[in-house]
Amino acid sequence: MFKRIAAVCVVSLASAAWADIQPAEGFKVYPYYLPQLPADKSGQWMIGFDRGPDKDLYFTTGDFSPAMTLWRYDAGGLAEIWSGPDYAGAGVLATHKTVYFTEDSNFTLYRYGTRDAAAPVTEYSQPFLYALAVRGRTLYASGLDSNWQSCIYASQLRPDGSLAEKPMLNLGVVGDPSGPLAFDGAGNLYYASGYLSGRILKYSAPEVHAALAGQTPLGQPAQHVWASFAATGLDGATGLAFDGQGNLVASLTSFGYPSELVRFGVCAAGNFGGLTELASSTGRISAVQLVNGVICAADESGIYTLDRPRIPGDSNRDGKVDFADYQVLEGNFNTHELGWENGDFDGDGLVSFADYQQLEANFGDSIPEPSSLPLLLAGLAAAGRRKMRR
Repeated sequence: MFKRIAAVCVVSLASAAWADIQPAEGFKVYPYYLPQLPADKSGQWMIGFDRGPDKDLYFTTGDFSPAMTLWRYDAGGLAEIWSGPDYAGAGVLATHKTVYFTEDSNFTLYRYGTRDAAAPVTEYSQPFLYALAVRGRTLYASGLDSNWQSCIYASQLRPDGSLAEKPMLNLGVVGDPSGPLAFDGAGNLYYASGYLSGRILKYSAPEVHAALAGQTPLGQPAQHVWASFAATGLDGATGLAFDGQGNLVASLTSFGYPSELVRFGVCAAGNFGGLTELASSTGRISAVQLVNGVICAADESGIYTLDRPRIPGDSNRDGKVDFADYQVLEGNFNTHELGWENGDFDGDGLVSFADYQQLEANFGDSIPEPSSLPLLLAGLAAAGRRKMRR
């Protein structure tokens, strides 16, 4: 049974002494969600996250001790789903009805049915199970085999979200230490080294299908190098995701700190088209996801979006703050909505008067006159009362 978190005795992860994510020229970093954790979890920081098709956000937190927590943020606010005496793993994957996450003490894959009241269950154990990805009804993971070789694993998913294959199918040895993986729209698999080699491998969709069918395993990593990022001075990746333009975005580290967020251009033919630095940090940028067409990345303090400069209050990102943006904020006022597009401009997970102040301050030439401002505030207050009665 999950535990809903009240808005008392909470501590913002953003208040911890973590380094800021610094955007590259031409970009800006905006808060997407900065969790307010209860005081007894204040020593934990964000590890991995994913936002499912139901728009609920799931994320894990942990610290240097064996203690981790799975959280959900939805229309009811923040809820603690599960906690255990384990080191938090990097994998968090939210599908339509199921959330999968990993821990690094016993290398366990947990399964949580989002429509169930039951606690997460142990689904599978695999040495050094690291990253997770899903394509259709198949779950993929990176990990190590019994000979400590880095491999890609896969299993079909049953209707209840459980794995059909246990042990998971070993699709082949990819050589590089366990790192993140991602699929493009055509079903090609990209896999980045977790450390040491500083490269990204690419396996075509037919190669993946052949490996799933047990015909030809994945392998020959030297012949599948798609891009190298060794020139950045960083040799491993912690997250991979494709952006809305079909380019590959990765968070890079050298097994810790510092880190960078970079974009690998993908040419029309699928070849590597150059590397662009998007942001850097003296801390650790971990997970990367595409959320509502915008790249989101997590560091220890929370989740941030990286985008071209915006005007605070411009919820639809059309370059101006106007009545259309006000209507978005009014419609979501006093609700637990995440994201700039819903009117949550400060990333606290609540569309509130603080967000209205940002919109009001940038209302452009149509900024309300003092005489009309009380009418707008009264409308927001009434909207808030309606939301709370539902």
